[in-house]
Amino acid sequence: MEDDEKPPLRVVAGNPNARADKAARAAKEAAERAIVRVAVSILRLMAGADWARYEVLNDMAEAILAEQKLSEITGAHGLSSSDVKEALELPHADIDADVSERQWREFRRERGLERIIQGSLRLAAHRLLDEEPHFGGRYSERLVDEGIEEYTKAFAPPEPAKRVRFQKPTKEQRAADKAARKALTASLTDKLKAQPKAPARKKRWSPMDSRSYLDPKPEDEGK
Repeated sequence: MEDDEKPPLRVVAGNPNARADKAARAAKEAAERAIVRVAVSILRLMAGADWARYEVLNDMAEAILAEQKLSEITGAHGLSSSDVKEALELPHADIDADVSERQWREFRRERGLERIIQGSLRLAAHRLLDEEPHFGGRYSERLVDEGIEEYTKAFAPPEPAKRVRFQKPTKEQRAADKAARKALTASLTDKLKAQPKAPARKKRWSPMDSRSYLDPKPEDEGK
């Protein structure tokens, strides 16, 4: 074989367990999407969409087929209750600590919608069953009210800064301030008096300070 000639390529069979896991994940995702479509069609029908009544039965049939296919691949009984809960759970609004004003308003909007939907779905479930909500539905209504408040504040203009009104000090406050200033002045005066004085500077030496032959001698001073 020449140096420039490349060896023939060989296809290596993949791991059969990996292929089975991939197929199981795909079947599970398909079953979750199918159950979500059923819930969406039911919600649209409850909201008054007449065309959704045709979608409900069709989506239910597809969900049953998706569950059967998942059971055949995994050997289990389809989606677990936790899988169904996770698939139908509403997304939760979340935000980081350091965000802009626009991101904070968007977060409040999403959180408000989340609470409105939660409270409304709880009330709708009781109405659909024609039963009285627990505690008169006050907890569900509170969720709706809190959501409306959050949603409204998300689009409200920023509140103006409050003006601080000047208050004239009382007689007692003026007397206390005067006494405090007097005490501070006395304390500073005492500290200045207690500071040691700087030593006197020595006179700079000059040639005039030296004796020379022109200066009177000690024996001439008595003359």
